[in-house]
Amino acid sequence: MTELANLNITKNVIYKIDGLENCKKLSNLNISFNKLGKYAEKDNIPCVESLLGLISCPSITTLDLQNNYITDANVVEEILEKLPNLAVLYLKGNPFIRKIKNYRKTLIARIPSLTYLDDRPIEEAERRRAYAFAEGNEDAEKLEMIKIKQEAVEKREVALTTF
Repeated sequence: MTELANLNITKNVIYKIDGLENCKKLSNLNISFNKLGKYAEKDNIPCVESLLGLISCPSITTLDLQNNYITDANVVEEILEKLPNLAVLYLKGNPFIRKIKNYRKTLIARIPSLTYLDDRPIEEAERRRAYAFAEGNEDAEKLEMIKIKQEAVEKREVALTTF
């Protein structure tokens, strides 16, 4: 299936992603409401290993993994960060997201190609705040928020003077 661009295999009993290496043009993968991660412990398969097949398909831009049983937060570093074209990501309904402190900010900072996460788009100001938070802490984020507001005021002032 070398020409396959969209694959929707939602609501099946899939517990491991595999066999995508020949899908060179696959850009949209919906594998929500499956069993990813559920049998990992029973079968002694690490949760991350059940998702390793994603790495063999770097063309993925939209990935829907909502409502599975993914419990290991290492999936971000070991899988998601290795998808160079990932722009749209849905992860809601997986237990591991509760393990990631400041989940949204963390994913935005760690996966720079993201433009949309779960239920909403990633605006440039949010991305800047997430980067500042990741590099520093809440204080760094607050400073970046002040800078963003100042830039907006300056932009409005310039717009008013040219009007």
